[in-house]
Amino acid sequence: MQIWNAFLLVSITTLSAQAQRIPASDRLGDNLPLARQYLDEARQLCGHDQGRLWGRPFCQPIMLVDRKTRFVVTCETDSQGQLRNQGGVFVGQLPLDINIWNTSQTWAGKKWAQVMWPVPKDPSARREVFLHEQFHLVQAELGIQSKNPQNPQLDQLDGRYLMQLELRALRRALSATSYPEQLEAMGDALLFRKRRWQEFSSAEDEETALELFEGTAAYTGVKLEPRGRLHRISMQ
Repeated sequence: MQIWNAFLLVSITTLSAQAQRIPASDRLGDNLPLARQYLDEARQLCGHDQGRLWGRPFCQPIMLVDRKTRFVVTCETDSQGQLRNQGGVFVGQLPLDINIWNTSQTWAGKKWAQVMWPVPKDPSARREVFLHEQFHLVQAELGIQSKNPQNPQLDQLDGRYLMQLELRALRRALSATSYPEQLEAMGDALLFRKRRWQEFSSAEDEETALELFEGTAAYTGVKLEPRGRLHRISMQ
């Protein structure tokens, strides 16, 4: 159970890091060399794993999308002629009926790891996002649950309160300097989780599904990012 708690901590830390972004005035269409650099970096980083973490390679096509202009830059062409080669990348325009988010996306006859532009300014956080979204495209093939549950208990005061207490206990466990202290903190975390699951009947299934869906993707991004953030996870 502790490994899923680690996945959850990684997910929350990754979401926090994504708030650090380059200025919105830097449009994707004016930064094709930089976009190409990021896409090349993502491909090399994913390829370096060579399938060791999950038993198979998971490099996938990446689509950068400007949130304001809907301008698209990809690392490869599509199968429907929606993209054109420009400056060593492929560019186009995302239709209005397709949502823009960091997610898996099917468009122009191909599945993409869609990443919003601007991307995180911090190199470590940026690389984690690329790895995270690529992993989402293959996790169902790995037999990992591929749905994103709602977790309504986290919209309730008691549910959020108990989750915060659990995460604080996990933070204390990660920073503990002795085994007894670590064991005590882990026990506290499990008690807060048990209390939340008792109070909300759907919480166990919902949270487990979320940890499998987002936690494994976030863990993949942190695990394979060369600078590694696992040792400095913290709650804000």
